[in-house]
Amino acid sequence: MASAINCPSCKSKIRASDNLAGRKVKCPKCGQLIAVPGQTHLGPAAAFIQAESMPQPALQTPAIVPNTSFDTSFSNLEEDDRPARRRAHSDASTRGGAAHSLGIGSMVLGVVALLFSFIPCIGAFSMPLSGLGLLLGITGGVVALCRSGRGIGFPIAGSAINGMAFVIALFWLGLASATHKAFIQPIKEENATNQRIEEGNKSSGVQSASENPAPPKNEDAAWADARKLVRQGDVQVGISSVTIDQVQLLDLGQPSISKDKLLVIRLRIGNVGQTRKIEYESWGDTSHLIDHHFPSLKDNFNNNYRRITFGVFTRVKDQLSSESIRPGTSVEDVLVFEQPIDRINYLRLELPASAFGGKGKLRFQINAYGQYAP
Repeated sequence: MASAINCPSCKSKIRASDNLAGRKVKCPKCGQLIAVPGQTHLGPAAAFIQAESMPQPALQTPAIVPNTSFDTSFSNLEEDDRPARRRAHSDASTRGGAAHSLGIGSMVLGVVALLFSFIPCIGAFSMPLSGLGLLLGITGGVVALCRSGRGIGFPIAGSAINGMAFVIALFWLGLASATHKAFIQPIKEENATNQRIEEGNKSSGVQSASENPAPPKNEDAAWADARKLVRQGDVQVGISSVTIDQVQLLDLGQPSISKDKLLVIRLRIGNVGQTRKIEYESWGDTSHLIDHHFPSLKDNFNNNYRRITFGVFTRVKDQLSSESIRPGTSVEDVLVFEQPIDRINYLRLELPASAFGGKGKLRFQINAYGQYAP
C-alpha cells in the first residue's frame, strides 16, 4: 500500500509506501524533508515515490515487486542524515578524549605546583610536580596533533602553567645556591681548620715543613698539641709558653703590673716563605672598634674565658698591634685571658687566620701550663 502526502514546500503530491511510515524522505522536486505519517509496517513490498504530475496507468495489477526494484526505484530517496552526523561527531569526540584527559591532569598538577612554587624556601620542591605535569601536557598535545588537533587546548594550557611553575622553582633554587655561596660557605670556611700540624717547636718559630697531611677525620684530630707548630701557607704559628701570673703592663709608657693573676699565652708567628711579606694584625690588639680577629678559649667543660683588656691607654708589655713579617723572620705576641677554673683537663685556643690574610682558624689544645720552647 502507498500513502499520499503533500510537500509543504512545493505543494507537490507524492506517494510513499507503508514501510516508510514514521520516517523522513526528500521531495523528488524540491528536496524538502517530509515526514511520512502512519505506523511502520514490515514486509517485502517495495516502496516508491511518484509525483502527482507524472502519467499514471489506467489500470494497475497488484504485483510483488522484487527487492531489486526497491533498490533501483528508490535510488533518489534519501533519509535524514543528521543521525549519521551525530555518530561521526561522537566518534571524533572519542578520538579527542585521551588528549582532553591528559590536558586536564596536566592543568591540575600545574595549578598545585604553581601555588607551591611561590612559597619561599620550599618552592623548589614543586619541581617534581611541575615536571610531571609538563610531561602530561606535552604527551596530550602530541596525541591531539595525531588526531586532527581535537582537544589540544587543555594540554597547551597545562604545559604553560607547569612551565611557569618550573621556572619559578628554578629561581628559588638559584637564589638558595647564591645565598649559600654568599653567606653559608664563607661561614663554613671561616670556621674550618685550615692548618698543617708540624712536628717540633723551635725557639726561632721558623722551620721548614713537609706537605700537608691528610685532613683530620674527627674533631679531636683538628686540634694541634700546644707543643707543636701549625702552618697555613707561609705562616707558621707556635705557642711559646702558657703561664698563670700577674701581667706586666705599660700605662702611658710607664711600667705597671696587673692586680690579679691571669692566663698569659705567648705566641711566635713566623714567615717561612721566601718572597712575600706577611701583614699580621695582632690577635690581642684591642684598639679596633670592630675586632675581626677575636681569639677564643674554652676548657673541656665548655666554659668560655674572656680576653682581658686594660683600657685605651694601657697595654700589655710585648703585645703587638700590627707587624710586617719579612721572609725567614718571626715575631712574638701576647694574649691575656681570665684565669681558668681548677680541675680542668685541657684548654682549646682558636686563632682566626684572617689576622694574617688566611682562611679558617688555627686550633691548639693546651694540656698543661708551662714553657713549650726549649
